[in-house]
Amino acid sequence: MGTKSVPANFYLLDTVVVVIVLQSRASITHNMPDAIGPVWLIPCNFCGITFQLEHSNNMKGFNKYQLQEELKKALHNRKQDNARYFFYDDFLTIEYNDQSDWIYSDWKGYQTESSVKDGCEKLYNAVKAFYCSKILNDNTNVIGIWTPASAWVGGTWLPRMKEAGLKYFAWVYSPSALSRLSTDESIRNTDVPDMVQTFEDIKSARRWLSGK
Repeated sequence: MGTKSVPANFYLLDTVVVVIVLQSRASITHNMPDAIGPVWLIPCNFCGITFQLEHSNNMKGFNKYQLQEELKKALHNRKQDNARYFFYDDFLTIEYNDQSDWIYSDWKGYQTESSVKDGCEKLYNAVKAFYCSKILNDNTNVIGIWTPASAWVGGTWLPRMKEAGLKYFAWVYSPSALSRLSTDESIRNTDVPDMVQTFEDIKSARRWLSGK
């Protein structure tokens, strides 16, 4: 699990540390009775990252009622954001579209065997978390080949996804010929090819998925 340092305001309310992360899309609350030296370590299971927050003196002189109101508002905003942003990183973004009831995964840049497997596990967790049967898997922004992971994606991961409840997997090709080769290799390696449909553009993929 990685650790990211981010600027944040945080306050102590009873035994709950309320963390307002300025560069994140969600506020975080976590029971944390004790500080670890000058640093708070706040696990964020929502995005799979541990945020390392430097301690500050912002806990003095706050209005408890005002803080409670701010907390209610932050938690309301978090619920809205959590419905959309499940995972965010340089190589992959995973969002849940509650109106269409599908998961949107946007893969970016060069992919390694490790990044593919890591991202696929995040998608597996998203399917379980949202009880979702549809994925819009967008490779438009993927560059280069990732065939070392193709056998695992097709032979292991896709069958696991079906067992988790996935029924429709709309896969948008990358413009990169090598990336397309990796996608086709994954499909050739799977026992559940009927679950997967490939597309040249995201508009066509959305249209197909909307009809399911």
